[in-house]
Amino acid sequence: MTTSLKSDFYLLRGYLKSLLGVYFFMIVIAFIQKNTFLANFYPAFLAIYMPYTLFSLGQQSGWETMLLSAPISRKGLVGGRYAMCIAVDLGMLLIGFGASSVIEPDAIREHICALLFTLAFVIVLNAVILPVIYQFGITHARFVILAICLIPALALPLSDVIDFRPMAEIFTRMLTSIPALLVLCISALVFLALSYLLSCAIYRRKEF
Repeated sequence: MTTSLKSDFYLLRGYLKSLLGVYFFMIVIAFIQKNTFLANFYPAFLAIYMPYTLFSLGQQSGWETMLLSAPISRKGLVGGRYAMCIAVDLGMLLIGFGASSVIEPDAIREHICALLFTLAFVIVLNAVILPVIYQFGITHARFVILAICLIPALALPLSDVIDFRPMAEIFTRMLTSIPALLVLCISALVFLALSYLLSCAIYRRKEF
């Protein structure tokens, strides 16, 4: 797994430098406008798309094919990719949290809640996306994000039939409760572990 993790790091190194340069520019705008949403949105967006980025770069460079011929198990390759996704996700979200805390230093609790919820959300999305990429490839996996974006639009007509207000109140209370959000993050990590096992099973049977 360490070999896979290092290879993904070298694969992402130049790419991340460009992204961090763009993000620095966005942070400057966020500071000028006192906009914490802008400081958090870009790293969250990058974190969600990190699996696509890693697989796309790996295919373009032929790096993954070379690793398959190296003395490393397929389980190790999958583990390294999961670890890199989580490491980059956490790093980007912490940068957003730091920027938000400087912009609004009196709202640290709110920033912590936003960090925990976004982290749980990103972990769940990565856990869904990664096995789909291993099974169907990057192109088909992009439809996962599209389907998730369509869920609110499809649920909107149901609001005339189903009263979502009690559920919305529970969700709002959860977003302001750090213990509840910690439980949510732990649940997301358990889901990620199951996703990892599924990806290992898929990748073990895959032929190249």
